[in-house]
Amino acid sequence: MSTGITTAEMAFLPDRKVALENLFNRTGIPAIKALVTALIQSEQYGTPVAVTLRVQANEQREERMSRAEKKAGALPAQLTVPMIAFFLPVIFVVILGPAIIQTLRVI
Repeated sequence: MSTGITTAEMAFLPDRKVALENLFNRTGIPAIKALVTALIQSEQYGTPVAVTLRVQANEQREERMSRAEKKAGALPAQLTVPMIAFFLPVIFVVILGPAIIQTLRVI
């Protein structure tokens, strides 16, 4: 929905900067703000948009990877309690069960 509005604004508004800023205001997503800022600067300084988009894509990719690595790093600490609560008792039953059964047979 926002893309259609932004396309219409870019066609009708005299300044593309306003249309791009309106896109960020509608979405409120920080990644969109970074993209809008980069596109505005690209237009102001005359740098190719393709280069700007590549840089933005790389930055977003690195940010996603960083978030994924952070979640993966926290995973072992989060799994400690379920491992103790669910797996440890089963392991004890499997290991000690036959010994207890054999002890009861001897008695």
